[in-house]
Amino acid sequence: MPYHSGRWVYGVTTVYQRFDNLLPRTLASLKLAGWDTPHLFVDGAGLSSVKHRYSELVQRYESTYPYLPLTVRYPAVKCHAHWYLSFLQLFLTDPTADYYAMFQDDFVCYRNLREYITRNPCPEKGYMSLLTNTATNEPIIKDQPYGTWHEGGLTNRPDSNPNLWQAGRGAVALVFKREAAYALLGSPKMVEHATDTNRGWRKVDGAIVNAMNQAGYREYVHCPSLAQHTGHPPETSTTRSLP
Repeated sequence: MPYHSGRWVYGVTTVYQRFDNLLPRTLASLKLAGWDTPHLFVDGAGLSSVKHRYSELVQRYESTYPYLPLTVRYPAVKCHAHWYLSFLQLFLTDPTADYYAMFQDDFVCYRNLREYITRNPCPEKGYMSLLTNTATNEPIIKDQPYGTWHEGGLTNRPDSNPNLWQAGRGAVALVFKREAAYALLGSPKMVEHATDTNRGWRKVDGAIVNAMNQAGYREYVHCPSLAQHTGHPPETSTTRSLP
């Protein structure tokens, strides 16, 4: 059967504190993987004190990456809202694409990964988390053959149904086929998450997996991990760097 690459829409969420360190490495890795022109979504870069002008920070993005689409949010909306709004914007730019991928700014991945995923996607009624090497998921892939997808680990909440709710550890690199993207954006849980006074601005990975599980979709992780996290320690993480 002839290989068909499919139509992809993809983006990277970032904050300006990572302009000089993590972001360049991530973009370079994505280019080698086949995602060479992601839409950049920057949270909190701001406006200058001069009316009707971008800040110098935004100008740095435009001059350094003139070939990339750019969306800037000001004031900062923080992690969950930034991811959700960015994914919605990606979808609305091409609502009939085959694949939608949302990446964060702190990972590296394999060369030609886009082609590999298109040739070897996860099962139907699923979405793909490219980062497997977490404490929840490493036991899942232990001793499993390379090149295989497996349902991600279950949550350990005592009040949960262990046959339904997955843990969803990490939103570093997520890929959704078209129907899965429909399910995510149509889920009330993504909106309800924002009303949580303690976690509503963060824990986007938990919101995503809960929304997808409720819609009858499963998160799948790959053996071996297709991505490696490169983020800083928690004191300088994306969520903590915002006001």
